[in-house]
Amino acid sequence: MKLGLSTCTYTWNFGVANYPQPSHPFTLDVLFDKAFNHHIPVVQILDNIVPLHLFSDSDLYDIRKSADAHCLQLEIGTRGITPHILKQYLHIAEITGSTLVRTIMDGDGAHPSVSEGISWIEEVLPSYEAAGISLAIENHDLRHVAELKELTETIDSPYLGTCIDCVNSLGIQECQAQVIEALLPQAINFHYKDFTIRRTDYDMGFIVQGCIAGQGMTDMDYMIKNRNHSKKNFNLILEQWMPWLGTIEETTALEEQWAEESIRYLQNKFKLLFSN
Repeated sequence: MKLGLSTCTYTWNFGVANYPQPSHPFTLDVLFDKAFNHHIPVVQILDNIVPLHLFSDSDLYDIRKSADAHCLQLEIGTRGITPHILKQYLHIAEITGSTLVRTIMDGDGAHPSVSEGISWIEEVLPSYEAAGISLAIENHDLRHVAELKELTETIDSPYLGTCIDCVNSLGIQECQAQVIEALLPQAINFHYKDFTIRRTDYDMGFIVQGCIAGQGMTDMDYMIKNRNHSKKNFNLILEQWMPWLGTIEETTALEEQWAEESIRYLQNKFKLLFSN
């Protein structure tokens, strides 16, 4: 298991649609510098922030060169499991040297049944296997984990598995422990983010919000302790749900501060857990 950063570690710093944009938005080179300077070996690039499918092959080669210069292992991500999108991102993974493509079931204008998803993945997966690139399906608030479990267990391949997000499924009324129990056996990637749930001031309803790693409700110890239940070693990618603070300057500055503190927490956890 290796620790990684993501474009979703610094979402506000890259820029969020329909909100004020940062005066100096992050580029991939800035993200690569962050990872290199913190001795973090993995970076995951997701298409909702950096749409790699809009890049030319020449630009993708340049990304690979920059990642190599920073001694980084790349992972990339998209949305959807139609053969078109999976082939497109396999091509991008091969050019960038990515070892993994992460996706969710719904995207590319399609909302397949589990049986349709199995058929689509089986059409493309031999090409992933031949290239030595893994395909990870992430839980989301559009799907119950039982669907992902069925899909990844039906297709018997070491190159297909789940990407566990420890918070996403709250939106479909599935708790963190339920997600990890269901998906960990097939896990090949993990999105770590910490969060809090608090009651509103007027006592009617709850607010789910991100927080600095180690200061919320994500049970890091449980996940790491049970990591050997997975069929494959996987990387842990730091993501953040940074709330909007009213100005882009305040929000981006605090997002970077959160990232610094979260990185220190996770690196200390890694030292403690893997030294035993």
